[in-house]
Amino acid sequence: MKNNIIKAIIALSFIAIIITGYLVFIHYNPALKSPCEINNKISCKAVDESSYSKFFQAVGLEEITYIIGFDIPVALIGFLAYMALFILSILIYNKPDFEMQGAIRNYKIAIFALSFAGFIFSMYLSYIEAFVLGAWCLFCIAQTIIITVIFAIAIILLRSK
Repeated sequence: MKNNIIKAIIALSFIAIIITGYLVFIHYNPALKSPCEINNKISCKAVDESSYSKFFQAVGLEEITYIIGFDIPVALIGFLAYMALFILSILIYNKPDFEMQGAIRNYKIAIFALSFAGFIFSMYLSYIEAFVLGAWCLFCIAQTIIITVIFAIAIILLRSK
């Protein structure tokens, strides 16, 4: 069962890497038309062009942007987080040795912590989409579903031996 749990995290994080990678690409190439431009309520462009698509502004720390001279796209943070989840899952999958149990436990905790943080931040951003922007990004919704499932799986993984 544990291998199936790890395989699920590997597969889901790989899919999320593709989604968030695409969102990063769109963020840095705003002239490109996104396939999720359906209307003013379902619009990746409306979400991406908002101040909430940039991390420091999204969390209310826009002063940092002025101090350091740049902001980090939320999609890039998601991309990096999913890369970390993918790598940690691969490490667990490839290292079932008994002597590696301490490291594997740490990897499980890291997967849980990353997925928990991603879940909370995705819920916050979903709230922003629904009640502040009034617009939804289909790719963001897909990513939110994925991180929710990974978080649920991470709970099971953390409780497994």
